[in-house]
Amino acid sequence: ERDDRGGGAQPRFVALLPSRGVMTPDGAWEVPPGMHVIWLPYADDMRELALEPTPKPEPAAVEAAVKVVRGLRGEWAPHVFENPALQQHYQNLQALALDRDTIDKVKDVVKPDDQFFEDHAGAIDEFSKAVLPPDFDLAAALAAPTS
Repeated sequence: ERDDRGGGAQPRFVALLPSRGVMTPDGAWEVPPGMHVIWLPYADDMRELALEPTPKPEPAAVEAAVKVVRGLRGEWAPHVFENPALQQHYQNLQALALDRDTIDKVKDVVKPDDQFFEDHAGAIDEFSKAVLPPDFDLAAALAAPTS
């Protein structure tokens, strides 16, 4: 296929990869079917990369990471999390439409659950000690400016 965005845009060749949809048990589309557009490179886009070998992790670090990941698993569905700013906007509109003096505050369910992380603090600390150098200063790393 050829993708031509019109005007002065440079034409690019693309590959279209059909994707099957995923349906829920009740027959609704969880992920609808569609097409993936894969941009094909020009000949001068192809180059040799000099990749350095990556170090192998220590078995203790792998075990600590497995504990953290197993502890953080849970039921997650993206449609459950609502945009708190948008929900607050809806509350404001509802209060205006119903001529209310007070506006209900929206609970932000997107923020991390502090109690959950407190419950798994041991596994997270174990992972940090296994992966980070002994002289690592978290406070200094958090205070350092990022680029």
